[in-house]
Amino acid sequence: MEYKYIHLKTNDTSYVLAINKYGHLENLYYGAKLALNEDLSILVNKQTNMQGTTTVYSGEPHDTYSLDFVNLELGTIGKGDYRRPSILLEHELGFASDFVVKKHGFAGREVLLVNDLPIPHGYDEYFYVILEDNISKVKVQLDYLIFKRANVIARRLVVLSGKGKLTKAASLNLDLNNDHFDVFSTYGTWANEVHASRNKLVPGLFEVATSVGPSSNRHNPFILLLNEKTDLHKGIGYGVNLIYSGPFKASVELTFDNRVRLQHGINDETFSKELDGKPFITPFAALTFSDKGENGLSQNFHRFVIDHVVRYEYARKPRPILLNNWEATYLTFDEAKIKKLMREASKLGIELMVLDDGWFINRDDDFGGLGNYEVNKKKLPRGLKGLSDYATKLGMSFGLWFEPEMVSADHPIFTEHPEWVVKIPGVKPSTGRHQYSLNLTLKEVQDYIVENVSKVLKSADIKYVKWDYNRNLSDYYSPSGEYGTFFYDYTLGLYAIMQRLTKEFPTILWEGCASGGNRFDLGILSFFDQIWVSDCSDAYERIRMHTNLAKAYPLSVMSGHVSAAPNHQLLRDLPLQTRFNNAFMSGGFGYELDVNNLTPKDKKEIKAYNEIAKAFRSVIMDGKYYELTLSSAKDKKAYALLSEASDNALLLISSGIHSPMPEVLKFPSIPVKQDLTYEVFALPQSTDISTFGSLLNMVLPKFIKHDGAVIKYLDKRSSAEELVKVEVIERYTVSGKALRAGALTLYPEWTASGFSSTTRMTRDFTSVLYFITKKD
Repeated sequence: MEYKYIHLKTNDTSYVLAINKYGHLENLYYGAKLALNEDLSILVNKQTNMQGTTTVYSGEPHDTYSLDFVNLELGTIGKGDYRRPSILLEHELGFASDFVVKKHGFAGREVLLVNDLPIPHGYDEYFYVILEDNISKVKVQLDYLIFKRANVIARRLVVLSGKGKLTKAASLNLDLNNDHFDVFSTYGTWANEVHASRNKLVPGLFEVATSVGPSSNRHNPFILLLNEKTDLHKGIGYGVNLIYSGPFKASVELTFDNRVRLQHGINDETFSKELDGKPFITPFAALTFSDKGENGLSQNFHRFVIDHVVRYEYARKPRPILLNNWEATYLTFDEAKIKKLMREASKLGIELMVLDDGWFINRDDDFGGLGNYEVNKKKLPRGLKGLSDYATKLGMSFGLWFEPEMVSADHPIFTEHPEWVVKIPGVKPSTGRHQYSLNLTLKEVQDYIVENVSKVLKSADIKYVKWDYNRNLSDYYSPSGEYGTFFYDYTLGLYAIMQRLTKEFPTILWEGCASGGNRFDLGILSFFDQIWVSDCSDAYERIRMHTNLAKAYPLSVMSGHVSAAPNHQLLRDLPLQTRFNNAFMSGGFGYELDVNNLTPKDKKEIKAYNEIAKAFRSVIMDGKYYELTLSSAKDKKAYALLSEASDNALLLISSGIHSPMPEVLKFPSIPVKQDLTYEVFALPQSTDISTFGSLLNMVLPKFIKHDGAVIKYLDKRSSAEELVKVEVIERYTVSGKALRAGALTLYPEWTASGFSSTTRMTRDFTSVLYFITKKD
């Protein structure tokens, strides 16, 4: 069979397409980079005989070509491909489609069709293929954006023209030969996001899909295909993520002959589109390959997000340390309370004060007030400008919370513009968090939101916005009658709003939030610079969430805060140092607690922590991520960020349930430069005296109770280490060669048999953060 070959290349990967003699577009290879002069014919599937009930495409007696045995770029039904289709079209002649190539080539940006869907920026090459259905005459286009340094190819489907009803339009269809694959995906719910699932791929269909309106906390849009032997550091794998914030479906099909079909795109269960002669554009799916294990995939995705998704202005810009008042005050605050928080925060080295929910009228609880943008002058008599001016006076900046996509039942919109609310005529709408969704498919609603948010932002010197979204969609109805594209149109409406606002206010730092991680995706990150990971701020839970998200997203786009102890969501009581360690390893680092209730010891430590955070935060924004293996250590997790020049690094070791007989712990192998020498150090250990409980009775005079007033007084002012004058400061001078070999032995952990200057006071769910610097 005759073929025309197309070789798409990144720095380390090859993606080889071929147009066969029938005009079908085949995928011959996707994997490690091939030689430039490679004979690509060696990749062709040699189909030489017909098997049993095989459908022969041409219908010719001696032909053996069947679509069911071809790795295709576009999956169809009706001509012998019996796998899941990537495009499904109803037309006057039925469902069958047979798309063949009519035109292809490399082109400039001016050829790329655009709407309000985000397009990753800074691509190196753009390749397109136009195909036409032999049956319905519908034309489609496959777009490929090539990002060489990130080793990412972004793929999408565009329906250009024709008549019919589109009921499925996946952005990506990738057919591969099965290489003993496992499928990695995530699952979760509110405040319990991003659990990991890795399962062996078995014959049949594996699928993750969401239908709640946003991309959702139930499954994140990325999935990985990993060889069963692939671990963190070695082995092959494929990753795909969707640049979209609405309902999606990702599926992996394993066929009878051990081949894989990977698809990703808009969830087709609630989708349909009557073709009207105008192009219908699907979101881009970002695809990557690595033969360097899970870390290789993560590093590809991270480079892609930082260099090609997040806005240039903030991609690598260190974020200010913030204080958010939500868990300090909730909705019960006034100007005096906020100013008091700001005064104390400024003394601690905090740089940004964020005023959360409750600043506008009729918002003293979560039953009302949404849709209002008028400041509650009873709470804030000097308005937002009064607070922003006060922040400036203290040397801080000021940020503000919004929830613009929602409205409460007490707002005039309900009577003046009932069509602006997402609801079915004549049916009482369901609620989420006592609120209703505005219909962002309507241009007038988009204008209302942009005008009101803009007015507020111009009313004061606001440097940061937290954009929240606290319910899922229900009762969806389209006044235009286009029910099958409601979610798609809503998402485009959201993007249109975000585009207008970020363009008008480019210097503001924008943070996305959706009751935490209900919309943590590349679509949001195309406009907003970071995302609040979860409404659970517990430090130990966040380790799981952040490391699982880090399979596809850099830590720089995650927001993590030091919250109170006990934590408000889990009532887990963790040391301040652990809460700092875990929160600092995220781009949007800050605090979410009442700083006026801190003890003198806490304040002293936070001030010191913030100084070192400012010194190392550039590593968070641009460091290369590694999840690390801890040899022989049980119930521990480690990960690191290494600066591009390998002169600075951060490495965090988090413990789960502590053992009374902990094993000897080695510092994880980290790929620093072996010819350099490094200083490795941790923050000075700080243990509350009360941590030891009744063990204190072994050393205390009988008149001092281990849980009495004296110990409580001392706890607020000094650590156990300071009181007994036994400093525990881990500091090592180590060669790069030894660090690469994982040869450094760390201090022993607490074993209930004594305490010394080399005892690490490990408890359940605690962590140690190590700072690594090149020694001059």
